Amino acid sequence: MLKKVFGPSDCAKCRLCCNFQRESVWETPFLTDEQAARFEANGVEIVRRERGGASFALRFADGCDEPANCPFLDPARGCSLSDDLKPFECKVWPLRTMEKDGRLVIGRYRNCPALAGEKGAALDRLATEELLPTLLAFVAENPESIRPFSPLYDVCWEGDLSASFNAATNKNDGSR
Repeated sequence: MLKKVFGPSDCAKCRLCCNFQRESVWETPFLTDEQAARFEANGVEIVRRERGGASFALRFADGCDEPANCPFLDPARGCSLSDDLKPFECKVWPLRTMEKDGRLVIGRYRNCPALAGEKGAALDRLATEELLPTLLAFVAENPESIRPFSPLYDVCWEGDLSASFNAATNKNDGSR
């Protein structure tokens, strides 16, 4: 979805989004119940979220501060998931849908190395001019995927939470 801004080689250089510290487990990608069941059927350990949905279980070494990798990170090739299996949040990273003060925001992770120079502004434009309907449709269908706001993200779009859901729902059912 983001190939207009950066390519796989940009991401392959760091893989920041596929490594998690203990304090960043909240960042693991959201899985719908259907996705979680499919992964579990193939032996992948899943963790259920309090608000609904699930995410991949991570394995941290005991007594060690080393990050844990996503179970689908191949150190030599990057993500081993096909596009049809890849979680939505992985497809749109470093964008994230969050709730801030009762409003829906789309944030861009400010520490993503692939967004150096003008790429951050280009991603903001892509998010607001092209991807916004897709992002809103996903959160309308999966409101439990919305994260609490984190100051590690720069807001590139902000809207009324309920109006965003209504607009996405109306667009999805063909009405306006």
